[in-house]
Amino acid sequence: MDGIIELAIKLKPLNSFYIPSWPGVFAAKIFYDAASSAGLKFSKIEEKAFSLTPIKPEGMSEYYMAGVYKSKDEKSWRWLYVNEADILLFNVYLFSKDSASKLVSELNRNPVIMEPCGKLELAGIEGKLITIGQVKEKSADSEWINLRLTVEYLTPTRFMMRGLCLDYPSHVRFLKSLGKSYHVLTGSEDVRYFIDKLTLLQIEYEKTGDKTVQCYVDIGHEDRIRRFIRAFYGEANYILHIRECEVEALQQLLKLGEVVGVGVNRGLGLGRIKTRLTALPD
Repeated sequence: MDGIIELAIKLKPLNSFYIPSWPGVFAAKIFYDAASSAGLKFSKIEEKAFSLTPIKPEGMSEYYMAGVYKSKDEKSWRWLYVNEADILLFNVYLFSKDSASKLVSELNRNPVIMEPCGKLELAGIEGKLITIGQVKEKSADSEWINLRLTVEYLTPTRFMMRGLCLDYPSHVRFLKSLGKSYHVLTGSEDVRYFIDKLTLLQIEYEKTGDKTVQCYVDIGHEDRIRRFIRAFYGEANYILHIRECEVEALQQLLKLGEVVGVGVNRGLGLGRIKTRLTALPD
């Protein structure tokens, strides 16, 4: 397993405009247009071997919650205004060096990007390899410890189960998402037993520590009708009762989640997270 290729893409707008929906949709449009021209194809059904972040002006520390609403019936639209003087950036995370190489070549070959809002010009691409260690549960006997896992859902996140959207930070779907990403990246199913054991026996969702907010994300329009998907964002806490020898494997999975995100619609910049583990008294 070599790792994940991170491409930090910078764009210079050649005119001022508004992004009238979730900025991740705009980033995805640019990515798919370039990927298509480069001959890259991604299944609409299977787990995608990439994720991306929402586009934002350079220097903005947080993701701007444009196109994110408390309900579908809000009367005022929250759009991101892009000034011609701004530099826009977003990151793409690819599981394939070949795909990353083709995408970079295409963006350099056609550095001016035409979108309905206007023109953008490539201002730079920086790439790096992010290595994820092998997730291997150790069988050595060790002490049991109690930990609190805090997950900050930085962008709206969607967990699905059997076609239904879960509008809360389910610990089951969180861990299953990490395991699925690891499988897509490595082809290995060795982590499945570890994930199942954590899910069933060793982790609980701390409802009293839930600071997440339910929301609706505007993902554009179809036939002049705006399309919304349900999601949540904010901070959630989970309590772990785990052996010390298992912590390293968990940390590797969390690192993977911080790189590629969790949940569904990560190709639209949803599911970006930060995590931290803190010790609890016995």
